Amino acid sequence: MIFAAAQPHPTWHLLDRYLIVAEAEGLRPLICITKADLMETDTLLADVDVYRRLGYPVVITSVRLGTGLDELAAALRDKLSVFVGKSGVGKTSLLNVLQPGLGLAIAAVEQLDGLLVVGSNLRRELPLLAHRVRKAARRGARRRRQARP
Repeated sequence: MIFAAAQPHPTWHLLDRYLIVAEAEGLRPLICITKADLMETDTLLADVDVYRRLGYPVVITSVRLGTGLDELAAALRDKLSVFVGKSGVGKTSLLNVLQPGLGLAIAAVEQLDGLLVVGSNLRRELPLLAHRVRKAARRGARRRRQARP
């Protein structure tokens, strides 16, 4: 679950909703805070600490500074992962750093009259992962059907 420290600011109730869905589906969520170079340290760390105390792993990253990227890569290694987050939080930037040569286009984020505007909204399915994702989704649906009384 990807949330930016700033631009856009984190929406904690949205993270709570993501965590509820992940728990209901039996998934092990990892919270990744991006853009650490822009964060208001004390406030953000206090908010993040709430999730850590609840037992959720949290990785704080900055693509610009290279902070936390090794920790994130280690946490994702040998796992099927889904990046979830609002537009503009840095999902594509993380993917490009974690998988060199991927070359996904990054949209510019600008601030106009207090609103964040993302330059484009691009969705891609990565061919190397597509088969694994579909297979995992079918397996999850099968398990849910079998679990019904």
